[in-house]
This record gives sequence, structure tokens and C-alpha cells, in this order.
Amino acid sequence: MYGWGKNDYGQLGLGSENMLISCPSPIDANQSVISIASGLRHTVYLTSTRKVYSCGSNEFGQLGQQKSQCRPSLVTGFGAEEIFHVAAGDFFSIAIAESGLLFGWGRSLNGELMCKQDSLHEPKLLDKIMHWSVVQVACGAQHCIALTEEGTILSWGSNTQGQLGLGSSEIEFLEPTIIASLNAFPISQICAGAYHSGVLSPSGTLFTWGKNNWGQLGHGNSDSFQSSPRLVKTLRHQEVVFVAMGEEHSVCRTRNGGVFSWGHGGNGQLGHNSMANVTQPKKIMELMGTTVCQICCGRRHTISLTDKRKLLGFGLNSNNQLGTHNDTSARLPITIPISLTDDRQLSCIAAGGDQSFSGSQNESSCPLSPEYLMSAGFKQPRRYSSKLAAVYNTLENRKLSDSAQRELAAIFSSPASLNASFLGDNHWATNSKNPGLSLSKCSSALVQLFRHSQSRDIIIHSIKNKLIPALPNVPPDIETLRLHLTIPIVLHFAKQYKEQFTQDFTGCVVAFARKSNALPENGEKVLKFWLSSLGQLYFSRILNVIKSDIELYLYKTPASDYSKTDYLKVLCIYFKRLYEVNEAEKILSSDQFYIRGLNGNGPQLFEDYKNWRMSKVHCQSGTPVEKFSFCQFPFVYDAQAKSILMRIDSQIHQIQKANMTRQRNINNIAQNILTGQAHLRSEMVVLNISRDKILSDTIYQIMHQIFQSSEGPKALHKPLIVQFKGEEARDANIQNEAGVRREFFMLLIEAILDPCYGMVKEDDESNLVWFRSTHGVFDEDEGFNQEFFLFGIVCALAIYNDNIVDIHFPFALYKKLLGEKPNLTDLKELYPSVGNSMDRILSATEEDCLEDWGLYFSVEQTEFDMTTEIDLIPGGREIAVNYDNRKDYVETYIDFIFNVSVKTKFENFRKGFNALMEDNQIFNMFRPEELQKIIVGATVVDWRGIESGAKYHDGYQAGHPTIKVFWAAFHQLSEEEKRKFLIFLTGSSRVPLAGLTVNLKKVNVSVDHLPVAHTCFNLLDLPPYTDVTKTVQKLRQALQIQSGFQLV
Repeated sequence: MYGWGKNDYGQLGLGSENMLISCPSPIDANQSVISIASGLRHTVYLTSTRKVYSCGSNEFGQLGQQKSQCRPSLVTGFGAEEIFHVAAGDFFSIAIAESGLLFGWGRSLNGELMCKQDSLHEPKLLDKIMHWSVVQVACGAQHCIALTEEGTILSWGSNTQGQLGLGSSEIEFLEPTIIASLNAFPISQICAGAYHSGVLSPSGTLFTWGKNNWGQLGHGNSDSFQSSPRLVKTLRHQEVVFVAMGEEHSVCRTRNGGVFSWGHGGNGQLGHNSMANVTQPKKIMELMGTTVCQICCGRRHTISLTDKRKLLGFGLNSNNQLGTHNDTSARLPITIPISLTDDRQLSCIAAGGDQSFSGSQNESSCPLSPEYLMSAGFKQPRRYSSKLAAVYNTLENRKLSDSAQRELAAIFSSPASLNASFLGDNHWATNSKNPGLSLSKCSSALVQLFRHSQSRDIIIHSIKNKLIPALPNVPPDIETLRLHLTIPIVLHFAKQYKEQFTQDFTGCVVAFARKSNALPENGEKVLKFWLSSLGQLYFSRILNVIKSDIELYLYKTPASDYSKTDYLKVLCIYFKRLYEVNEAEKILSSDQFYIRGLNGNGPQLFEDYKNWRMSKVHCQSGTPVEKFSFCQFPFVYDAQAKSILMRIDSQIHQIQKANMTRQRNINNIAQNILTGQAHLRSEMVVLNISRDKILSDTIYQIMHQIFQSSEGPKALHKPLIVQFKGEEARDANIQNEAGVRREFFMLLIEAILDPCYGMVKEDDESNLVWFRSTHGVFDEDEGFNQEFFLFGIVCALAIYNDNIVDIHFPFALYKKLLGEKPNLTDLKELYPSVGNSMDRILSATEEDCLEDWGLYFSVEQTEFDMTTEIDLIPGGREIAVNYDNRKDYVETYIDFIFNVSVKTKFENFRKGFNALMEDNQIFNMFRPEELQKIIVGATVVDWRGIESGAKYHDGYQAGHPTIKVFWAAFHQLSEEEKRKFLIFLTGSSRVPLAGLTVNLKKVNVSVDHLPVAHTCFNLLDLPPYTDVTKTVQKLRQALQIQSGFQLV
């Protein structure tokens, strides 16, 4: 060891009390020193044999001895404890034992040793911190901060400058107090200057607090002090690995050996060739090109060691602390000359007060690589490591050792420890777009851990009872948010064994979701971005953790009890976050959010609907009632469930409208009983239609209903009854199967979409229709616009009355109805060739010379044998498409097709559609693809499912010979014939999402008779056929001759 600088109390340990030592001088030590801590006037040494020595001033007992010493003297009083680290304040000393216990000695007037005492001349066990296991300690002039193996930060002592980081104005603390604002923040190093402090994360994030009169906190200001930890923003992503602090300045070293400094620069201690103060970290340019391996601070000077074993110093030199044989201070790094024997190399440095130290080692016996020199040598809080992984590789299912159990419990109990356990290779670049986390490492470790039953129990118990409750409501830093990805992945693997955990697993997911839901807005935003970047595997794992807990709760809970706890609400709020992320990034298909056990359960759906309506009614009345309903989170319902909900909602509204009309009629009769001139209104919307005039009759009668009522289109909310003139069939009521209505809508839509009518145009390639573009012609024609308005009303009326309509519109229509913007995929669906051409334009490179393709910002359209060139933008036919504007061209073209060219027509269509649907809040729950399904019905029919759901009457049952013959014959029909049979039986070729029930009734007639359909009831009168072949013939004959409706 070598020492130089101030030695007025023998603090260099050279055996003399010469005031100044002007150059590095050997310290006569009989043992190898591995650590040095220097206070204002004293020094403490730790040897490789774990013995503690001290020298220098002992006026307050800071040597742990009875008098001052000018040579290192042994400190006793640690009992059987083995010491692994020492630290020193101005007039006190601290030692950490391997067990995590702390010993202290010296002055404690400000609570430095957790008591009020002028001096302690021998080490005292600091029992107030005994229930924590400490791994690091840092001492300021009159305060201490400690890091525990769980990653908790504690502080005590003087707080006059806010140096304890507790956000408190109290001037001192005699007990170790948790710096709660740093909960869950992963920490690799703690540090302290005279009156300021800091913590550094494994990813290089630095927080500082305390005195700041010279900008020593690095926050860009020189406010007098900061009492709570605050991020040093300019060091983010600089890959800082070590921080040192002097009296009023700070320095740090980066992973690649660069150095930044800031704070008081009046003595050149910042190394910037200036005496100016610096309030933000500034790189020392003079050290560019030099790899600094170690750095430390004295009171007002800085010492560094390079990878070339070169010793550099800068700052105050009035006491020869720079070891240059003179007392001239240095504003730039200068070389400190030191004489070593040929076989020794510098290995470490230390500084404190106005003195400096360096150590050397025999390189031949212990080669010193730059990597070794750069290792900080601090003991770290517990985290999952390769060492622990090796234990599990050989463990199989044997019992864990006590130490392994403690380590595992510590890691999964502490947010900070778990946070630092699975860092990714890119963790240095942790930011709002990169969590710096390796979920693959995490998953591999968890697979290994969860194979062992004892470790499973420890992990789940620790997470539930300690880790999740300890998550901070306001994360101190973006790094803390990693836990909101790690914890659900842990729960994913735990879920595989949840049957074995019984109650320990119960509530874990809800507790985590509750904490995550409470994140502030900026944290929520970052977490959503991180979730969006996970990819399908990990995103689906997190999704299924929440989804399975919702489904488990549903399995145990009737809808009437949903609101007895807030579990479902908490889970669904978190589930909604995942849904919003998925909607933005399209990671998974939306059906992954459908909740099993909720969909397809009619009674459960109805109860949930009642809860929702009850909440809405009470909310409107000004008396809010907390009634949970999945209707608040409609993305969990599939299209069929939403279809059922819409049917429920529509039928309730229809009945309410009918009852209101009935009550008005009663009131009208009572008021006009004497005159007998009461004007009565129908409780139903009754349409009496001629088949050969279906379009004109419908237009007249619907418009009559609208204009006759003061309610306008809302008059159509009453139950709809349709009857064809000259036919006996009529739908029985709104709740029964309504075949007449279905056929009516099918024929009406067929008439409206007839190309001869001119409202739409069919594409020859896709066979889809779109509103005909008339380039502004007829846009002001009120009658023409009214037809599109009526078209919208008809489509909405069909949905409102639970009917499907076979409209061959592209998916873009449903997106526009729900306010979503059509894109290139929609163009490809409607006009495949055009869409593919646009794709090629987007994929073109500069070398493809788009200018030569002859494309301009215009489009030619032919309507009614007239071709017109239309500008997509002003002057578009003169603007050529090139590489730079190709995206604008494609976007403008798509906008023209789906919006500009059909604006008036679509707006009138939507106006008519919304006239009936805008008040239906169930409608707003649909996604475009779900709306398409509910309007046009299922395109793929499960014929076997229809058979299994059939009902039988008047002597028939599933096992009856005639029924077996019928279904065998039916399944021999072609797909086209089966769809004709649907029309024959139900009035439509498609099946509603809510399903279809076929009714087969026995009729005692000859087998020569044909089957007869009652479309009002989806009922087939089936003669007692006995032969499959003949039954096939009878079915085909019936399909050929059937027209209209019959009642037998």
C-alpha cells in the first residue's frame, strides 16, 4: 500500500505524523490490504484475512481504539463475526460483517451510529438494524446510507441538507429509515459525499439527493438542497457503472472507461481545465482515449487509475494529495508518479479528506486484467444468478438447503431483487421503448424452478404475501416498471401448478392487477408500449393469466354476485389495457379476448345485462350504484353473445314502445269517450306488402310510419309484423322465429341491390358491391338521397328485429359504420387487381422509376357509359406519382374510393342506419367483423350442429326411424341444395349468429306427400318417410316447386 497527502494525525499509516507527504510512500503493512476507507483525519483498512486496522486521529474514538495511531493498528471487538467491508465518515467508522450485521465506532452526535453519543472507542453492534442483512454502506460527513440484501435502502444520521433522502425536514434520524421513494428500484451501488448521497442501478440509472449549493447533485441547478431522490437525467444511457462523491463534487465512470464530473469546480477537482462549477454531468475530455478503471474522491480532489496502471489526479493539492512534490492544484488530470518494483502493478485506489492511497499486487501470481480492475467489488443484493441455477440443475426434487430457501425467498419477496434478476443484454438502453428485460432468461429460470415442488411453494408464498404488496403505487423510475412484465410471467408458470397451491395462489393475480391498474398515466403509457413490443408468445402468456382468472371466477360465481367484490372489475380493467394494446398493434386476433363461460350462456348473459341496465338507470337518476357488468368491457363477448344482448335489448325496447303506445291509446280513449273520436295508434309496425311491389310498398309504408309519428324514425322501434298480400302466413310475435320477416328482408335487400336500380355497382372480380359513384350527379337530388336513407333504415330495421340480410358489401362498410378508416386491405377485397397494383406502387424502389409508369394524382371512372377523369387532389392530373409521393397517392386513392366518391350516398345511408341504432348502446359494442356477422349471418353453416339442435314434435324424437332417414337424406344434398332448404324452411340462406332451431313435426299423411314448411316457426311437416333415396327425391321436389308461404 502507498499513501500521500495530509498526515497531520498519522492518517496515512506511515509511522510518523509529518504534516504532509508529497509523493506516494509505502505503508508498512504485514498483510494484504483489500479495502481502504478514509475519513477526514483517520483511515480504516480491511485485510485479506478479514482483519480491520486503523490509524490517524482518535479524538472521537473513530479508530476503535483508546488513542491515536500513526501506524495501522488492529481493531478488535467483532467477536466471531467476519468483516467484509469498511466505510468511514468524517469522525466515525462502519464495518459490515459477512452475516450482514453492522458495527460502528467514533462520534455519534448527529445519530451517525444510531445514538446520541460524543464518542465510542470500540466497535458497537448497531442492533437497530439487526433485522436487515446489509450488503453495502456509504458514509457522509455525518450520515449513513445502507443497502440490504433485499435491495432496500436505509438511511440515518444528520439530515440538515436532506442527505438522508427521506423527503423530511427533520434534522436527524437515530434509527435506520427506509427511503420508501426508491422501493422496487434495482440498485448496484450506493454512494455518499459529505452532505449528498446517491444510488446507481445495474443499468446505469443514477438518483441523487442532499446538498446542492454547487450543483453536486447533477440536476442542472444549484438549488440549496434536494430532500428526496431525483433522477440525474443526462446520465441515462451513458452506461454508468460506478459513482464517487467528494465534499461538494461528484464523478462517475462508464462501462467503457469514460469519466463524467459535476458540482464544485473551484479547485479543479472536475478536471475540465476550469475552476467553474458544473451543474450537470460533463465528460472529462482530457481522459478521452484513456480507459479509466477506477475513480475515487477526496474532499476536493479526484484520483483515477487507468487500464495501463497509470495513476492520475486533479483538483486541490494544497496538502500534496495529488502526490506531485508540490502544492499546485490541477485543473486537468496529471500523472501521479509512483515507484513500483518490476513484478508489481497498481490494483486499487482510495481517497478521503486530503489524503490518497493506492494498492499494488504481484502480477505474476495474480494477473490483473482491465476487467478485474474495473469490477467495483461491491457485494450485491440478492438476485437470480447462474450460481442459483446450478443448484437447481443437480437438485431434482431433493429438499432445498436452508440457505437456498432463504435466497429464493429473498429474491421473490423483494421487488428490487426480482427487478435486477433477469436483465437483458440491452438493459443499458432501458427507456420508454425498451424494458431492458430478458423474458426468455426469466422463463427458462422459472421452468427450472417450478419443477421443484418446494421452490414452487416458496415463490408463490413470497410473491403473494411480500412482493406484490411491496410494489410502489408511484414507481420511482421507468426501470421499476419491469416488474409489471416479470410478475405476470411468473404467474403464468405458477398457473400451471395452481391446483397444488390452493389458497396461496388465490388472489395473487387480482392483487397484481390492482397494483398495476393504479399506475400513474405516464407509467401506464410506458407499460403499454412495452407490452406492445413483447411479441405473441409473452403477450399471450400475460393475457391468459388474467383471462383464466376471470374464467375461474365466472365458473364459481353467478351473475347476481358479480358485484359482491371488486375482483372482476379489477381484472377486467387490466384486461382492457391488454385489449387496447392489442387493438393498436394487432398482436393477437381479437377473439383471444373472448371469455369462455360467458359466451353462449343465455341466463348468465341476461343477468349481466340486467346489472348493466340497473347501473345505467341509477346513474341517470343521479343515484350511482356499483353494479359490475361485462357490458362495461364488451370486448370479452363474442359476436354471438353480442347478438343475443342486442336481441334482448331490442325486444325490451320494442315491448316498452308497444306498452307506451297502448297507454297513450287508453288515455286517448278516456279523454274522448264522449265524442267517440279517439285517435288510436298501432302498437306494432305493420307492413302489408305485395311481392311484386316490394320496394315501392316498403318505401311508402315506412316513410308513412316515420312522418306520421312525432318520433320520426324512432317510431320503428315498435315490434315489426310483416304480411305478404294474398298469403296467410304472418309472424306470430316478436319473440318467436319469424320466417316471414326474414324472407321479407331477403327479398327487399335483393331488390335494393339490383344493379338495374342504380344504387350500387358490383365488381366483376370480387362480386362485391359498393355505392355507385356519380361524381356529384344526383348528390343534391332529395329523392335520390332519400333512397339511401331508406336503405340504411332497412338494414338497421333488420338488425333491430333480429334478422340477417344478405348484402354483398365489403368489410369497409362495417368499418365506416363504426367510425374506422378503410385501408389498403379493404381496397384489395373490393377491387383485388387495383389493390394489388397499389401494393406494387408502395413496394417500388427508387430504381423502379415510378415517374415512368404514367401515373398521376387522378382517377378515371366510368359510370352510365361515361368516362370521367377526376383529380384526387387539386391539379392532380398534372402531378406525376414518384417515389417520394407514392404513399400519399395510395392513401388519397383509398380515401377517394371509400369516402370522397360516395360521400353523400354513404352519409345518407349512415344517417338512416343511425336513426334506428344510435340509441342502442349494445350496437356500439360491436367490432366491424362482428357487425358484419350479425348483419349477414354466418357464412359457414354447421349442418351437423343444426341436426343436433333440432326439436321434434307430435311423436318424433331423435331416435325415430323417420328422423334418422330424414337426416341421412339431408346430408346427401349438395351445399347449394342445403342453403335452398334453409330458404325453404326459414326464409333465409344464412344462419343467425344466435343459432337456428329446426322443428320437425310428424304428420299422418302418405309418404307420397311432400314436406311442407311453416317459415313463421322454422317448422317442417315431415311425412313418415322410410327410405333415404326417396326422401332425397321428395326434398328436391319440394325445393323446386316451393314458392311463398303455406299454412296447412
